[in-house]
Amino acid sequence: MRISVIVCTYNRSALLEGSIRSIIGQDFPGGGFELVVVDNNSTDGTRAVVEGLASSSPVGIKYVFEGRQGLSNARNTGVRNAEGDVVVFTDDDIEADAGWLREYDAAFNDPEVYCAGGPLRPVWPGERPEWLTDQFLPFLAVSEFPEARRNRNEFTGEDDHPWGANMAFRRTVFEELGGFPEELGRKGSLLLSNEEILLCRMLRRQGRRIVLVPGAVVHHKISKSRLNKRWFRRRFYWQGRSDAVLGRALASYPYGQLRISARDLRLQKAAGVPEFVMKCHERYALGFLHELLVSDPGDDFRVLRAIRTFAGFTGRGSLLQAFSRRLAAPMRAFYSSLKGAQHGGK
Repeated sequence: MRISVIVCTYNRSALLEGSIRSIIGQDFPGGGFELVVVDNNSTDGTRAVVEGLASSSPVGIKYVFEGRQGLSNARNTGVRNAEGDVVVFTDDDIEADAGWLREYDAAFNDPEVYCAGGPLRPVWPGERPEWLTDQFLPFLAVSEFPEARRNRNEFTGEDDHPWGANMAFRRTVFEELGGFPEELGRKGSLLLSNEEILLCRMLRRQGRRIVLVPGAVVHHKISKSRLNKRWFRRRFYWQGRSDAVLGRALASYPYGQLRISARDLRLQKAAGVPEFVMKCHERYALGFLHELLVSDPGDDFRVLRAIRTFAGFTGRGSLLQAFSRRLAAPMRAFYSSLKGAQHGGK
């Protein structure tokens, strides 16, 4: 079989039906692809929706249940149940253009292509809020990937890669490099991300091509529940935690990234950046710091260095106090002693 499409879903049966219909309605031979739907421990009518559509579908549909919560768990389970030479991933809240799979099929005719991605365009539930400027669109999984377009449809930069709602890999990638890192990716209501980045970076280090397929378009239905500032502050916080986890996985130096983030906060404040933008970036830095601390709370030297880095560059004692309340009693005592040292101690 040429292509396996994997859709991972969690308690979104109402949206899932539309996604499945757009996939099985592809302008692509029905015998040339299959659809694998991974139910990641849903408690709604997900199974009934999938089985109902499968009974009359011209395309083979597999229903697979994965009880371990987490998007990476679900994707890895999907790969194990897929038969295609090319594995295409998308979400349960999309509509794919009719030529979506045909475009991917053509891209993978080039034997040097090991990973590909396509544009993600928004479907708004109503009027787009005025405060929701273009800089926030990536956090809603919306992009035309301008950097890749400037590079002749090649993802070449370290931070330039396809996104999970519209990406494809050769099956051999998983056989050679393993699956998605299970410490990353959405876990229920936790907004962890970055699960595809590690695979893309390993491919890039091997000199494998990662390309943009401009015609492989997916339309992402934006949930109304995300169009508020509180959700975005939370999303930035979890992006900070995700980036810290990724830094550890890549054996990089995360404290340097924390220092850059804290420095940027101070520069933004001096430049008069709008308050909402500042708050989002503060939450990012706070999430990054939080992950560094909870990942190794017994290492006092690292804890001290992380806190000094953050507090020294931001000068935001109120944020540090708020953060300390999130931690266990021993860590709160440590922060209290540090605060005392800053206000009259050493």
